[in-house]
Amino acid sequence: MSENYYEILGVSKTATDDEIKKAYRKLAMKYHPDQNQGNAEAEKKFKEISVAYSVLGDPEKRKKYDQIGHSNYERSGGNDSNFDPSDIFENIFGFGKKKKKGGSFFDDIFSNMSGARGSSNMRKKGDNIEKELLITLSDALKGCSKDIIVNGQKISVKIPQGTKEGQKIKLKGYGSPSPFEGAPGDLILNIKFELDTNYKVDGDNIYTEFSLPLLTALKGGKIEIPTHWGTINLNIPAWTTSGKSFRIPGFGWRANEKKGDLYIKMNISLPENVTEQQKNNLISILEN
Repeated sequence: MSENYYEILGVSKTATDDEIKKAYRKLAMKYHPDQNQGNAEAEKKFKEISVAYSVLGDPEKRKKYDQIGHSNYERSGGNDSNFDPSDIFENIFGFGKKKKKGGSFFDDIFSNMSGARGSSNMRKKGDNIEKELLITLSDALKGCSKDIIVNGQKISVKIPQGTKEGQKIKLKGYGSPSPFEGAPGDLILNIKFELDTNYKVDGDNIYTEFSLPLLTALKGGKIEIPTHWGTINLNIPAWTTSGKSFRIPGFGWRANEKKGDLYIKMNISLPENVTEQQKNNLISILEN
């Protein structure tokens, strides 16, 4: 070999153990004989990278190699030239040596994939991770951006307008890393609403309650009611009873041009700071 082992693996002399292992994996998948049938150069390259990794992947051998240099290491017989490169490959990728007749340990990977399963499975995507994302009802109705921390990194998540509780938002590439140099998995965020006792959601409709003054309930009048879509003026008919609901079209859930309704239930609130005489007069009127 004219190149030293670091050059063969394409790493620097200060490379970490993980970087060396990663470099070997990538090259081993590229030059493995089962992937390059009849290619003598690929077979030679596969053996070279296997020899290089057998030394650099072993802390004690690497230390000796660094101390005495490439030429002296080879001359001193520091490396066993008769070893089987497949042993290293199987050890790194976790495959056993069960071979089918006339085949190789790649057969189990290639099977049922029309001859292509090996390369895709070796680069299998990492696992997805699922987490719960808590948002307010207002956030869901109007849409917003939420900052979250993923693997120590702050990222901004866009919450589309009209997102419902239980919906999932996928962040591509923020899941678990692949064990075989493939793409990382995805982060799946399950949307959950913070508890809000003022509102109830049912389908595309929203339900709430309003404390209506007794005088307005009796005489009628116009009242202002805050909603997620702004303040509305609602006309209250005279003699409105407690428990009566008013439907406000289009003030419920809004998504994809579809709008639900807002239902407002009236709860009659009694006046405060009234005298006993005023109370008795009102009771007397209601009883008669």
